[in-house]
Amino acid sequence: DEVWKEAIVSEDFKLAYGEMPKGKTKLYVMRDDQNLYIAVECFEDAEVLKNLKTTATAHNQDSIWNDDEVELFFDPSNKLATSYQIIVNAKGISWNCSYIGAGEPDKSWDPKYDVATNVGKDSWTVEIAIPFAAFDRSDKSETAWAFNVVHSRAAAAEFIYWSPVFAATSHVPEKFGKLTGMPDRALKPSTK
Repeated sequence: DEVWKEAIVSEDFKLAYGEMPKGKTKLYVMRDDQNLYIAVECFEDAEVLKNLKTTATAHNQDSIWNDDEVELFFDPSNKLATSYQIIVNAKGISWNCSYIGAGEPDKSWDPKYDVATNVGKDSWTVEIAIPFAAFDRSDKSETAWAFNVVHSRAAAAEFIYWSPVFAATSHVPEKFGKLTGMPDRALKPSTK
């Protein structure tokens, strides 16, 4: 899509402990006043693209972790204590959750966002538009958010990170990268 030519692009992905992955991933990020737009391009050969693993067939199915999928992590407050996670598999099935702390998932967070996937000849892609209002469990949005992306390659058993976490779990907010240029404002509606 032509609109992604305006995006910030990153191709610097590594494995969890900083090693070079076999797979290639490309991240695109843009925003406007209301939404955050993210696209992730996951490069594979033709045989893998014909056999992408997509066992999750309904929203919030935990089996999605076994799929070819993309995981997005956000901490708008940048306090590294709470975070949000959205997962999308190659068929466009999503899973989402908020975290009060490490290992404390709350699946009642069910934001509205738009997602699309596409399988091409050299890659499969996820595109997502998330309203800033969806991050309603954070009091405030800082101009730099803790942020991470994981591309899970099922056939290769490879997890490729935009910001390596140097751990066996992806839930290490203190190792997330920074998403800068974000809106600096209260996210929860005022109760006054």
